[in-house]
Amino acid sequence: MVGVLDPELIVLGGPTVELVGPRFGDSVVRALRAASLPGRPLDRVELSSIGADAGQVGAAVLVLRDAYAPGMQRLSLS
Repeated sequence: MVGVLDPELIVLGGPTVELVGPRFGDSVVRALRAASLPGRPLDRVELSSIGADAGQVGAAVLVLRDAYAPGMQRLSLS
């Protein structure tokens, strides 16, 4: 998935990350390093500080983005 989407940052969150912490992040970094192409810079991996509320915060952000960010339909109506 990382190879297809090419993210700049991977954020790990949720209740599982709170339980296993940095060990989980280290495992993800090792897996990314093993699967990445030679010479390709490694994506940044961070643990979320939101914790178990990540799903709720993400859902709220989607609502706010839909309400306030201009989409192609809104821009073409002007």
